[in-house]
Amino acid sequence: RWRGRPALNVCVADTEDPICIGDPTSYVITVTNQGQEADKNVVVVARFPPQIQPLAVTGDVKGTVSGQTVTFAPVDNFGPRQTLKYRIDAKGVSSGDARVSVEVSSDSIKTPI
Repeated sequence: RWRGRPALNVCVADTEDPICIGDPTSYVITVTNQGQEADKNVVVVARFPPQIQPLAVTGDVKGTVSGQTVTFAPVDNFGPRQTLKYRIDAKGVSSGDARVSVEVSSDSIKTPI
């Protein structure tokens, strides 16, 4: 018997780049299950460098800002061909080459994307 698998795809885009100190930007994160089976416990975590301060979050599930880390609540049933969207509003606080790191993990992913 053939059985499908979940297959998650992650896209991260910023609305303004580069930014100056004090300027706002937003990070839009899109996660799509391109597979044929549902996935469980899908969690998105974004880590910000000291040069960028996360301010607010919106999206398909609740998110929280704790210092330089943004964590979104787990999605328990992420169906095939389903898409989740998240948005993090932030601002520049100091100069430098700053890059935001986004990780997606789930029950089917042993090493986070």
